[in-house]
Amino acid sequence: DQVRLRREEIRSKEELKRIQAIPLLLGHFVEMVDDIHALISTSSGSSLFVRVLSTLDRELLKPSSSIALNRHSNSVVDIMPPDSDATIQMMQITEKPDVSFADIGGLDIQKQELKEAVELPLTCPERYQQIGIDPPRGVLMYGPPGTGK
Repeated sequence: DQVRLRREEIRSKEELKRIQAIPLLLGHFVEMVDDIHALISTSSGSSLFVRVLSTLDRELLKPSSSIALNRHSNSVVDIMPPDSDATIQMMQITEKPDVSFADIGGLDIQKQELKEAVELPLTCPERYQQIGIDPPRGVLMYGPPGTGK
C-alpha cells in the first residue's frame, strides 16, 4: 500500500511541475467559495470561479493577494509573494528625496501652483470651506518623458 501511495505522490509532484511549467497568468484572490473553489479577479478586470490546487496552503490565500493561474484551466497553481506584485513595487518609495522647492531654479509660477494645489488643501482646508469650494483632491502632471514632472 505504501508503494502505491509513493507512486501517487511522485505522479502528483510531476503533474504539479507540469502545470506550473505552463505560462502563467497573474490574478488576485477574492475569496474561497468552498474547499476547492475560489473567486478571483484577473488583471483584465473579470471575476472567475476557479479551482485551487490541493497542494496550496489555504491560510496564505488572503483577499487581494497575488496568485498565479494556469493559462489553460485558470486554476490557481501558486500564491505569489507580496513583493512580487509589480504594481506594488512601482508605488513603493525606495528612498525619500531630499529636494525642496528652494533647490529648483526658476519656475516660480509652477511652484506656487503646486503649493496651492497640493500643500494648501492639506494644511489649510478651512480656507476652502470659508470660500465654499471643495479643495482639489489631486494633481495631474503631464508632459514629455524626462521633463521632471
